[in-house]
Amino acid sequence: YYDQKGSIYRCYPWSGGNGALFFKYSKLLGENFEVVPADIEIDENKSFKENIVIAAEKVIDQLENSDKLILFGHSMGAVVSFEVAKVLADRINSDRMGLVISGMLPPTRELLGQLDSNLTCESAKKYSSELGMGNLDMLPDSFLNAVIEKMNKDNRFLKGYESCGNQKLSSPAAIIYSEQELEMGNPEAWSEMFDGNVEYITVKGKHFYLTEDFTPVSDAIKNIEKELMKGR
Repeated sequence: YYDQKGSIYRCYPWSGGNGALFFKYSKLLGENFEVVPADIEIDENKSFKENIVIAAEKVIDQLENSDKLILFGHSMGAVVSFEVAKVLADRINSDRMGLVISGMLPPTRELLGQLDSNLTCESAKKYSSELGMGNLDMLPDSFLNAVIEKMNKDNRFLKGYESCGNQKLSSPAAIIYSEQELEMGNPEAWSEMFDGNVEYITVKGKHFYLTEDFTPVSDAIKNIEKELMKGR
């Protein structure tokens, strides 16, 4: 359900994931949100930045009937939503757009260049399990192979990371990170990339905490909507 009083909630999934997975969380958000799965269609003949610009244009196309936008991304999706927000910053006022980043340290070519884009069935299962996603064993081989193929394509895309702008974002934002991200670095280094209101949220568990508990994400999205609605 969506009406003019609501917000578009555009969600980008993790590497190998599918944006449609977020539909199951729509009840937590309530009736005033339109959930829009946002699987980025990666063209490997184009650069990272070119793919992001195309993704941003699709956001603009779907904003015709809405005046509020909240971008959400987990892991790879966090990188995509952050870079899409940079591209949109010149076209959407900061009081119309919010951003929720989950499960990702501030992106750099060095950090993302460490990703494995040659995952096999066994290495993909091990990698996912270490991050708290242990259900790959349950997939039939044909489906598992498709997921791994997508993971490798997504990782190749991320390894070509390039910043889509050096400006700081003024939009309200939330940075959600698990205990596992804390072991890898300092998520609050995101503060250098924003000059607006930013909330930092630590959750228990591993990288894929949201498959067990989406509440921190839904709460962050609702808080950002309240910030955006103040400027109506």
